Amino acid sequence: MKTTKTDHRSRYTQMTVREGLLKLLLLKPLNKIGVAEVCAVAGINRGTFYNHFYDVFDVYESIESGFYEAVKDKLEGMKIYEFDKLFYKEILLVIYKNTDLVRVILKSLPGNEFLKRIIVFVKDKFVKEWSENRKDIPLPMLEQVFSYSANGAIGLISDWVISGMTRPLDELSDLIGKLNGAVLAVMTR
Repeated sequence: MKTTKTDHRSRYTQMTVREGLLKLLLLKPLNKIGVAEVCAVAGINRGTFYNHFYDVFDVYESIESGFYEAVKDKLEGMKIYEFDKLFYKEILLVIYKNTDLVRVILKSLPGNEFLKRIIVFVKDKFVKEWSENRKDIPLPMLEQVFSYSANGAIGLISDWVISGMTRPLDELSDLIGKLNGAVLAVMTR
C-alpha cells in the first residue's frame, strides 16, 4: 500500500476500494480487473485510488494481509491443540466477517497460496502446542492428524460458505469440534 494515513476518510476510501475489488473478484479473476473498474464500483476517481494503492494487485495484497493478521490475532491467544468447538467458532467468526474474501479464496481451490499460508501458520501452532502439552502422538502421525482434521474442516466450512452460511455458526463449530475430538481420541488410545 502506498499510504499509511489513518484518518477516517482514508480508512473509508481504502475500505471502499477493497470491497469494490472483492465484488469484482466474485465475477472474474484478479488479472482481468483494471483500476478503472475498481474505481467505478468503489465510487472514486483514479487519482484517489492512486493516492492509496499502486494497482489492483496491491489492493488484493492489502486484503489478504488484513485477513491473515485477523486470523493470526484470533489464534495467537488461544490454545488450539485440541481443535475444539471454541477454536472453530473463532475461525468461523473471522470467516463470517470476511465472507466475500473467503468466497474468492474458495473459487481458487485447490492450490490457493494464501490458504496454504494460513494452514501452515495453524499447523505450526498446533504441532508446537501439542508437543508442549502432550507427548502421546509422534510428530509424523501428529502432522497426519492435523492434515486429516484441517482438510475435513475446510470441506465443511467451504460447504457452509457456498450454501450461504445458513447453518448456525455455533452448530457448525460444535460439529467440527466433535469430529476432531473423535479423531484425536482414537489417535491417543
